Amino acid sequence: MSVITKDAVTTFITNAVQGRDACFQLLDKETDKDVIAKAVTDWWTTYMAPDTDDDEKTCMMRPSGNPLYCEEYVQMHTSGLIKNSSAKLVSMDHIRIMAGGQAAVVSVVEDQIFTYQGTPNEDRATVTFVLELLDGKLKIVHGHRGAGNPIPK
Repeated sequence: MSVITKDAVTTFITNAVQGRDACFQLLDKETDKDVIAKAVTDWWTTYMAPDTDDDEKTCMMRPSGNPLYCEEYVQMHTSGLIKNSSAKLVSMDHIRIMAGGQAAVVSVVEDQIFTYQGTPNEDRATVTFVLELLDGKLKIVHGHRGAGNPIPK
């Protein structure tokens, strides 16, 4: 791919959310932390940009404002503190192609269901991703999850 298109962004983000959901489903089925760590790391390296150095690490920002880097993302998923997880794409509300087709910003709405430290959460959350075309492939260079609201019944 030489420039980013809206169709490419739509396909990429849909696949990324489905892949993350598959990792979440694994948390309830698999007890081997190495298997979980490999699946989560594989997801991260497939969809997230590689770190260039300590100052340019790719991260997902939590609603608290605390960043999650690859290592922390894997630790969070292998901790045993998260159960009954799923992520479903509800809508893709905004896609903006920038930098001559080399970058994009996309805002999506996801239903994220999980139990963290025994507390159930059913969040409808807005997640914003910044994408960059790196070596001909789309990669997430930054993500930010807003605070969730209850999923409408």
